[in-house]
Amino acid sequence: EETAQGWIELGFNRLSVKAGGLFRRDDFLNHLANLEQFDHKTAGASAQVGIQIFEKFHGLLEYNFEAVRFDQSINRDYDAHQGRAGVDGELSPKLTLSIKLGAGYQIPYTGTGNFQDNHRFFGFTAACALSWLAMPNLTLQAAYRRDLTYAVGANFETVDYVDLNGRYSFGPSEKLFISGDFAWEHARVDNGDHVDRIHARATFGYRIQRWLELTVSYDYTQTLASGALLPGTYDEHRGEVSLAIGL
Repeated sequence: EETAQGWIELGFNRLSVKAGGLFRRDDFLNHLANLEQFDHKTAGASAQVGIQIFEKFHGLLEYNFEAVRFDQSINRDYDAHQGRAGVDGELSPKLTLSIKLGAGYQIPYTGTGNFQDNHRFFGFTAACALSWLAMPNLTLQAAYRRDLTYAVGANFETVDYVDLNGRYSFGPSEKLFISGDFAWEHARVDNGDHVDRIHARATFGYRIQRWLELTVSYDYTQTLASGALLPGTYDEHRGEVSLAIGL
């Protein structure tokens, strides 16, 4: 994946305006599995207007546009428009909140793609996140997203994503920490096929120095699918030891 993006932001008193664009190139390198058929380009533009409600808390209105174009015409090109409204910022020194709710609309180009599909997306989208400093050494976070993305052999796929995680520091100078993360992803293709992915991760870490950290982690992933996506069902267990160096 290669991405280039830029933003311009202007502010006046309690009002702020932000606009930008991006270009992303996605290449799938496993030619043995014929994944290059999913290589595609994405160009997008965004605009956001914010108004200050409290010192560090803002109301938002935003618009996003995205154009997806595949290298091979066996997949369906499309444009997507999305509008959202919400709030973002600190409610207190220990609590931050971001809620963006809205709707998206898709325009598929039926001249592309080697399949028949008359569906197009028009529906609810969201991006919500909450972070709570429950104790000086304990942080809890929760997030939910609902997005539109491309599908294989169909016009679109919707993805609901939930993530819960926490981190607790302890020991001398709180150099030791444990963290846990649970994520659930439900992807539904417009023809009714779906994939559910469950991912859990547990990590133990030791901050040896400010610039040196050792972690040991265990990951479990389960994928459950239906219909044409059934061959993608699997369980995966993975352990990892890493040493991170930062300057």
